[in-house]
Amino acid sequence: TSGSKRADKLHAAGALDPVVLVAFAILLASVGWLLLGPRKRPAVVPVPRDAAATAPPARPLAKRGRLVILWGSQTGTAEGFAKTLEHEALERGFEAQHVDLEDYDVESLAQEPGLVVFLMATHGEGEPTDNAVAFHAWLGSGDRPGDEMGAVRFAAFALGNRQYEKFCSEGIWVDERMAQLGAARVHALGQGDDDQDLEADFEHWRIGLWSELGCADPDAEAAGATGPAFVATFRGELPDSSSVDGKEDGWEADWLR
Repeated sequence: TSGSKRADKLHAAGALDPVVLVAFAILLASVGWLLLGPRKRPAVVPVPRDAAATAPPARPLAKRGRLVILWGSQTGTAEGFAKTLEHEALERGFEAQHVDLEDYDVESLAQEPGLVVFLMATHGEGEPTDNAVAFHAWLGSGDRPGDEMGAVRFAAFALGNRQYEKFCSEGIWVDERMAQLGAARVHALGQGDDDQDLEADFEHWRIGLWSELGCADPDAEAAGATGPAFVATFRGELPDSSSVDGKEDGWEADWLR
């Protein structure tokens, strides 16, 4: 009888083997599906044509050549105006530099390749400022040939005060003398009154100067050359196909330039 019972147990164990195998197979299939089953494909991200395209385009500056700002100042106002003008000139693509007349090599004036701007204050009763005395004497010398400044393009702004009899006389004289020596005036003489609103007078004049030179608004000039390099369009996710009309789903880039 004990042998018979042992045989019955072995028979029962053998009968359960297929059930265990089927359950184990189902378990393996479930785990495999979870780990290796279909996944949602990530969207296709457009890749720029080259590494340079990944950075926003720098604002291009027109190359307008040299612009030297010569100033005669007694209290520092003309010097401050020169720095303002230099900053705006650099924004507009000029190779700009402001120079104290006392430090400027006057012998190079007739060969200046770009534009020369004079900001001239009047000191006392119609006299040049201390830093412009030597320049005044040099420019006013009778030894100057009549066409010496024939290759120079210039503009001038005079600073003064109407409380004085000789209002803006130094700037007026420089403007007239440069033209007398053959220089080409690119913008009308400006006059600023310290007894009223000198800064507003200078602002009005320099706006006119930039307009005359064709560069009134540097931001407007750059607007046509800046902007996005491409436009990305989301094409959506497709469950059963990786393309639409031959293009991959996800993101599509349309290059603008």
